[in-house]
Amino acid sequence: MAQVISDTLLIGDQKTLYFRSFIPKEDNYQFVNPGRRIIDGVEQIGSPKLDTLSFKDGLYELRSSIIVTSFDSGSYVLPPFKAIHFKADGSSDTLLFDGTRLEYSTIQIDTASFTPFEIKDQLNYPFSIKETFPWIGLLILLIALFYSIKYLFKKYLSSRKDTTIKSEPEDIVSLSINRLEELKRDRLWLKDQKLFYTELTDILRNYIEIKYGIYAMEMTSAQIVGYLKGVFDKDAFFGEFEEMFNLADLIKFAKYNATDAQSQSSIDIAVRFINKTKDGR
Repeated sequence: MAQVISDTLLIGDQKTLYFRSFIPKEDNYQFVNPGRRIIDGVEQIGSPKLDTLSFKDGLYELRSSIIVTSFDSGSYVLPPFKAIHFKADGSSDTLLFDGTRLEYSTIQIDTASFTPFEIKDQLNYPFSIKETFPWIGLLILLIALFYSIKYLFKKYLSSRKDTTIKSEPEDIVSLSINRLEELKRDRLWLKDQKLFYTELTDILRNYIEIKYGIYAMEMTSAQIVGYLKGVFDKDAFFGEFEEMFNLADLIKFAKYNATDAQSQSSIDIAVRFINKTKDGR
């Protein structure tokens, strides 16, 4: 049987429905879940629950319950609910519990005593200078950031200019020649060819950067050679300089191994290049 009572509820209110059964100790019982949507307008919340209320004279008193609600106003008659009684002899019975009537309504407005009010204009609060403080602070921060970046950029350009213009060509010539002679004495190519050609080309890059006022330390070998070709045009000595740079790239990036003679010759080519260009182009 079903312990359900017709009731009037507000939409959205939850109602618990109870169903009581008596089952022998040896039997089993299962309440059939009606699903989330019971009927149009009424749905179940959660899942059915089963509680044992008592045990007397070999019978269990069981109580099944479900929670329902509705979000539409109206009168709803719920269908019967089912449970399965599994007997000890293997047979089973279907138990039916009567549904109930639920009345869901919205909050009623007493139109007799209700007095409508006119729509009020939007409130305008007086302007306060404090409202501008965050924006002024942000503007100051952006201006400071702009001038900081501008200052650092000018400082960088100034340092580059000092390196390429203020250095005396005579100083870089003697410095480069001395470094090349030390490199030749150390015979570094016998220990690490890649490191040797890296140091060799860095000496030349630094010399070219100061001599010609270009950022040779950041340029590729092809860019340096391409620039100097425009300076030397078809001078014969420039061909060996270009071949030496190409050899250095093969060793640094293509794992090429140069001979002892090639490495010593590379230093001689670098020295000839500096001597050839120190007084002229």
